[in-house]
Amino acid sequence: MNIIVKYNYSGLNGCLVMLFLMTLVSSCETKKKDFIDQSKHYMAINGRDTAHLDITQDETEFYGSYEILYGRTGKDSGEVRGQIIKDTLRGIFTYKPFGGGHKKSVPIALLKKDNMLYLGRGTANSYLNIPHFIATVPINYSNSKFIFKEVISSDSK
Repeated sequence: MNIIVKYNYSGLNGCLVMLFLMTLVSSCETKKKDFIDQSKHYMAINGRDTAHLDITQDETEFYGSYEILYGRTGKDSGEVRGQIIKDTLRGIFTYKPFGGGHKKSVPIALLKKDNMLYLGRGTANSYLNIPHFIATVPINYSNSKFIFKEVISSDSK
């Protein structure tokens, strides 16, 4: 036995029902941030160590990949993501260490200066398994392990 209920959506009740449905549908729509294709590749060399950084960014956030090659002995590679505040990129580098082991996460800070990115050194801490730099200790950019320069690929010309 099929029961069909018909309701007349005319008049004021119909307008209210339609308004409610339109509000519900529009509020459920996920707003995806537009990351304009501002993907950049950076490279830095310090002695025998080389680092590659590929990041995509908008005005307030960045994400990408980060790889550190330790001479010929190994590498750490993983993901980087975080926030952009003025001329500083602060975030988290999550990677699986060379040779195995559990995933590690460490804070990362990069200073934009003269079209380069300076890797900062600071005192790291972790709270609820979220790594961060201690706010009371300044991050040092003057003695950077890596100074990244943008690499322009021939494909983008």
